[in-house]
Amino acid sequence: GAEAEVCVREVAGGVLWERWMGGQTVRSVKGAGPGGTVIERTEGGLGRVLRVGVEGGALVFTSRAFFLAVGRWRVPVPGG
Repeated sequence: GAEAEVCVREVAGGVLWERWMGGQTVRSVKGAGPGGTVIERTEGGLGRVLRVGVEGGALVFTSRAFFLAVGRWRVPVPGG
């Protein structure tokens, strides 16, 4: 696996995750979703519904569905 540096902090609407990997920065906000899921959105509007679990003492996020956030609308990403 690739090494990454992660910074997590509370922001309006959830928790901001900033990840630095291979010279690139990825930012997303994770917040509570329906049915015990977590909704994650990137700065560009790509989002996903996540299931959260614990494996070996570590949090594990598993993608359940992807969408593109356009204003208040969510457009499903086929095959996501």
